[in-house]
Amino acid sequence: MRRIFLFTLLSLLGAVSSKLTPPMFKTFPVGTIKPTGWALDQATIQANGLAGSLAEWYEFVSNSTWTGGTVEYSAMDEAAPYWFNGIVPLAFQLDDAKLKKQVKAFLDYMLDHQQADGWLGPDGPDRPRLIWPRYLALFGLMQYAEADPSETTRIVAAMHRRQDIRYPEGKEAELLETMTIARDTGASWKQFFTDDVFPKGVPAVDDLMTNVFGMESNYPCCTVNFPQGFPKFWANSFVEETSSGALVHALLGPAAFAGTLESGNKVSVTVDTTYPFGSTLRYIVKTARPLTFKIRVPGWALATSTSTVEGRTSRLNPDSSTSLQSFSVISGGTSITVDLAREIRIEPRSNGSVAVHHGPLLYAVIWSPGLSRNATEHLSRGTRAGAVACEIVWNIVSQDADWPPQSPNQCTGSRFNVTLVPFGGTRLRIGELPTM
Repeated sequence: MRRIFLFTLLSLLGAVSSKLTPPMFKTFPVGTIKPTGWALDQATIQANGLAGSLAEWYEFVSNSTWTGGTVEYSAMDEAAPYWFNGIVPLAFQLDDAKLKKQVKAFLDYMLDHQQADGWLGPDGPDRPRLIWPRYLALFGLMQYAEADPSETTRIVAAMHRRQDIRYPEGKEAELLETMTIARDTGASWKQFFTDDVFPKGVPAVDDLMTNVFGMESNYPCCTVNFPQGFPKFWANSFVEETSSGALVHALLGPAAFAGTLESGNKVSVTVDTTYPFGSTLRYIVKTARPLTFKIRVPGWALATSTSTVEGRTSRLNPDSSTSLQSFSVISGGTSITVDLAREIRIEPRSNGSVAVHHGPLLYAVIWSPGLSRNATEHLSRGTRAGAVACEIVWNIVSQDADWPPQSPNQCTGSRFNVTLVPFGGTRLRIGELPTM
């Protein structure tokens, strides 16, 4: 199924310009890569928690206009497509019966009620025909077709009724018109992301947008959107390098890969790691034929980082243009261990504040003290770190914290110890820390 959609995309692009080159990497069908270790725990939490329950009680999904219901939060009719886009990969990565039943019911209704002209989703004289939510639905359909071959023919036929792009030759004008309409009906991000509208160096803290996220009544789009992050990450963690046919572990973390490369070589890879909380990754690669296996080495990894292949240790020496470390794997099974050496990094941020990193982790403080400039002396190498801080004057604007005050700051009281934790493990935090 991967080849169907890759061919469609490349054919469409080729109709616009013969000078476009193929992508550097090819993805694999949804379900080829599955989370393991802590990632599997997180996936299971999502499936058994809020993400997996939205179709049962959250009215924007359970009573969606896309399945004959009456509830939407905007004229976009986007809630259920957002949900579908994220739940499909999670359902098949976990092979979760409940989630697969949910997405199958949504799929059946959407395709069974497709309009004669190919339009998908709610329709009527009082509804504008907006393109954006259809893109979300198409994303979900593409993943479903990859994950479940029994539905591929049906899904592809429905997608082509929506927009016939199977044979772009001779339809260049129609394709360009479609692309132009899609562009002109949306907002231009080029106009939005400018220094006067969206300044550079926006602080990684609970800023003025803090109180508009979460469950209703403000931004329900966040609720239906959040489940897609991890499943999309896992689905793209392994890719195939187009030029060499190498298998690449691009997005590091615990996972299991079992798939067939373009060459027909059947390969399986297991990754035992606590990354990003730990920096050691242990691979078992099994391949029917000799294979080039590559691992992305993060830019923060120190020169003392090593790899051990079948007991032989050497320094990592990744390609300078791709950051990929190459390994030659023989037929059968090969064990590879990668140890990424890391250190504390202090990054300058707005108004003289700093961000504290340890390898891939960004640290945060769970309240608002100033951080000592010699913080590196106090930070440990675990997932938690210590620092010396004090209370400072920090202004409030519109009932929210203002930008970090200009550093260095004067302490308003005695110094004390604080604990820094990974940014994503906090609820209310400060990631850009004023100094004293």
